[in-house]
Amino acid sequence: MSDRKQQNTRMAHRVGVSALALFLSVTPVVSASAQTAAVAQTTPLQNRTGASTTVNTRPAAPAMVERLGQGQRQLRASLRDLQVRQSVRLQGVQGEVGIPFTSRNDEVVKSGNLVLDFAYSPSMLEDLSSITVLVNDEVVRSLPLPKSGADGTRVQIPLDPALIVPGDNRLNLRLIGHYTRDCEDPLHSSLWANISNVRSYLDLRVQRLGIAPDLQTFPAPFFDQYDVAPLKLPFVFGTAPSNGDLEAAATMASALGAMASYRGFAFPAAFNTLPDGDAVVFMTPDQMVPGLERTINGPSVAVVRHPRDPYSSLLLIMGRDAAELKQAAAGVAYSQGNLKSDFADLAGSSIPTYMPNSAPRWVNVKKVMQLGELVEATDLVGMGLQPGRLQANFRLPPDLFFWPSEGAKLKSHYRYPRGEWLDTRRSRLDLTVNGQYIRSLPIKTQNLFSSLAAEKGITSAQSTAVTTLPAYTLFGQNELGFNYDLQVADPGQCVGRLPNNVLTSIEPNSTVDFRSAHHAARMPNLALFTGGGFPFTRMPDLADTAVLVGENITAGEVEAFLQLMGQFGNSTGVPTTRLTVMRSVQPSRMADKDILVIGRSDLANHQALFEKSPVRIRERRLEVTHLTPLERFFGWFTPGGRHEADEATLAVSSASGFEGVTSFASPFTKDRHVVAVLSSQTSTLPQMTSLLPTADAKAQIRGDLVIRNGDEFKAFQVKPTKWRGDLPWWLAIGYWFSQRPVVMALAALLASIIVGFPLYYALKAHGRRRLTGKKDA
Repeated sequence: MSDRKQQNTRMAHRVGVSALALFLSVTPVVSASAQTAAVAQTTPLQNRTGASTTVNTRPAAPAMVERLGQGQRQLRASLRDLQVRQSVRLQGVQGEVGIPFTSRNDEVVKSGNLVLDFAYSPSMLEDLSSITVLVNDEVVRSLPLPKSGADGTRVQIPLDPALIVPGDNRLNLRLIGHYTRDCEDPLHSSLWANISNVRSYLDLRVQRLGIAPDLQTFPAPFFDQYDVAPLKLPFVFGTAPSNGDLEAAATMASALGAMASYRGFAFPAAFNTLPDGDAVVFMTPDQMVPGLERTINGPSVAVVRHPRDPYSSLLLIMGRDAAELKQAAAGVAYSQGNLKSDFADLAGSSIPTYMPNSAPRWVNVKKVMQLGELVEATDLVGMGLQPGRLQANFRLPPDLFFWPSEGAKLKSHYRYPRGEWLDTRRSRLDLTVNGQYIRSLPIKTQNLFSSLAAEKGITSAQSTAVTTLPAYTLFGQNELGFNYDLQVADPGQCVGRLPNNVLTSIEPNSTVDFRSAHHAARMPNLALFTGGGFPFTRMPDLADTAVLVGENITAGEVEAFLQLMGQFGNSTGVPTTRLTVMRSVQPSRMADKDILVIGRSDLANHQALFEKSPVRIRERRLEVTHLTPLERFFGWFTPGGRHEADEATLAVSSASGFEGVTSFASPFTKDRHVVAVLSSQTSTLPQMTSLLPTADAKAQIRGDLVIRNGDEFKAFQVKPTKWRGDLPWWLAIGYWFSQRPVVMALAALLASIIVGFPLYYALKAHGRRRLTGKKDA
């Protein structure tokens, strides 16, 4: 697992937004601005001269993969699919952006095109200004910038397939801009170009190579870290899968989901038939897939050619019973690179176990972490006056509770250039968490020490700042961003030069401290489920999880189940090897377990399980559970406790069916919870589960009931919430009073009465005795 984690970290570094490095010889600038959305507006296209081909339409370019047969496929990936999250702005005399992209190791590019949709300043000189396109440092085309096309131009540029190699590649877009023939300000506001990240894309036709099947290359070819397309890998079963089949499939889905976390994944299910392309096949002696029959002698794995496609492979997970099938799946998940040839016996494979909150991808909140432990040091180094966001991505246990501290403590050691050319009063370092602005750190002014340093040739300075990362900005998955904004002092017209190499960095020994946090949260809270799979991922291998599915499970339900398992694996970095799948409610086996329900909405018919649910089925109709008068009364006196049962009732009653997620306390065990992912039509379940981890969904989902309407989710808090976790009793009491100032004031008044009256009468009696001359006894 550690090797795969490191591999995924390196890949995320390659394709992350922080990899948008700037290489500017004079004034390198790349920034994302909302103003660049103008690139996407429909404006008249101008005819272009030169070798580039003009495209006459301006449709959006979503990611697309089309199989063409004979091992070929057509791949279209927009700049957004290449992790360029916002439109790109090139600025200055020489502004350049480097966009990494990859090509599978088992494919070669046969032909390709680059489509660029961009706008630029009309003030630039036509004969001196251009945008140069480079692939792997080779010039592909230099695009002139006539004034007639400044408001919006779209060009298609043929790419030489020989320039694109298997593995890592880089697309560079370089602006050469001039607004005058005399001496000029290299940072003049008229030197800019905006490139759309949505309508600019790579269009490649690739040919797959017929490489012999070999387990030593696993997870390739089923997952290739250099594939820019989302992972879509079918899971095949001989018949409708049994509980053991689903448990084994969950192990594989979670392992593959952890690998493909940066680009998305889907695991369509097929019964008794082989789809085209690569696939994972689960087989026992009584559940063979036609065309793949073989003798099974124990837990084993094999990789074979697809019988209909010599360019595709099948991964066979085999066992004589459910236990051996699960052992085979776990052995494959934990044995990447250690298997040889096309067959392996996994009878001796071992499966590790995990303690609570020990997911490898989660930050250890019991110690101070250095940023160098969370990301590669190169992710924290920038080049240029405005190098874009330097970022450190990290995951936290979703149930962290920081009160009475305001949040985590970040101690930043940051380095920046020094020199007379730098305007330190206007320059700054902006700190963000998950896109939310936290504060600006100063670039310190010149002093006596800096003058001495300049005399000795020292051209950089380092500062330190301690910042609180507010608890409300921290979630399961987080992005800590550092944005340098270095401003140049005005030396006067045609006077002075800017430095050629401007380097900035966040030192790897900068620390972030989460030790003030406790594992506690008010439950149910579906935001924790979508943000990090909580409460199930508390045990990384899902040892405390029971999954309830329908008796007659459909392919859509299986795909939704596998999608969720992939999301759990993505959150923790651990295969889900110890979950329990059930087809009926079994209170004895569900005790001491969190329960995940996936399937048709009529699963809410299980009255024993859905006793405390916000929704239930009565007379074949789904309805919101009515609150008791006591629950309604206390809801008005609890912070955030105004329950939305009436609003939820209206939303459910107005819908033709139900599609959503609900959560509630388990009726079988204290401090355990149920999350039910339900739909009236199981064919829509995969789409809903794929939307749950998206940024838009996370922003909408909360409470204990979520209803899906297209791409939108309506969230409600129907039932009361309770604390779950290890919050110390004294801290729980203090927090309870802190949220109820009126009650705290009344409690203080009552305490003063209880203490004050006896003290008053004691002092009064003492005074009376003094006046009468009697001594105290």
